[in-house]
Amino acid sequence: MRGEEVFTYWPDSFILTNYRLYAFDDKKDKLYMFPLYMVETFEARKNRLKIKATTGNFEVRGRVPRQDHLIQMWQARAWDVLPKENLDWLARSYSYINPRHPLSQYTYSDTSTVATQVAQETREEMQVTSAEATVGTVYVKPVIKNRCEHCNAPMSWETIDWVGPDQYACPSCNNAHRVDYERFAPT
Repeated sequence: MRGEEVFTYWPDSFILTNYRLYAFDDKKDKLYMFPLYMVETFEARKNRLKIKATTGNFEVRGRVPRQDHLIQMWQARAWDVLPKENLDWLARSYSYINPRHPLSQYTYSDTSTVATQVAQETREEMQVTSAEATVGTVYVKPVIKNRCEHCNAPMSWETIDWVGPDQYACPSCNNAHRVDYERFAPT
């Protein structure tokens, strides 16, 4: 749907957009789709998500979005800009919507492409002349751990998977880590 943007995702587990949450339950081997406007309460802890929606209560097991990410998307209420009579479109497939509601101002699709990016570490330091540097400026650079704290597997910029704006996962055990920021002095 036009205006729908992916906020965060975990491959083969969940996709959180500004309109919906797609969550795969590992235990039941079932895919759920929750339009956020229908969600009344939710609780995400570790690998469990409890949702109370207008259609019932649900519990999803497996990788789930962080509680703060769910809160941020739910409080943003992006669906408020959609026409009220079309909110049910968030729970319908494209094949249902198109023949019944062919509105040209909306673009709908059953599939979407997600661009993936690979972070690459640079060995170059930032070059700043003394004229450009201001007093009190703090310079930081992102740093990842060399080894996973959970399984002790080696990690590098080329092998990690990004799972949030400042989080990455171990390529071996998928344990999430936060990016550290290291101060450095310009030369």
